[in-house]
Amino acid sequence: MRRLLGVLREDVNGEVDREPQPGLARLNELVDTARAAGTPVRLTLEGVVAPLPPGVDLCAYRILQEALTNARRHAPGATVDVELGYDVGTLRLRVR
Repeated sequence: MRRLLGVLREDVNGEVDREPQPGLARLNELVDTARAAGTPVRLTLEGVVAPLPPGVDLCAYRILQEALTNARRHAPGATVDVELGYDVGTLRLRVR
């Protein structure tokens, strides 16, 4: 909402970020970033990758991003298993 309001406001100082929100299309980039920061990540994909509604796509990305950050912060060096499953009308995300 803040981004939207920032775009609509005329009195915004500086540049407004108009890049699209991230989604699971950037999953590999997110996992690679976590690995580069020292978190071993095992990624398992199940099913046929299907396009998701933008809100679901963004939420899944942010949930995984937060889970990887928490693992790095609270269990440094621990291996993180990420399971992403696509089924008809369903996305399953498990982070352990």
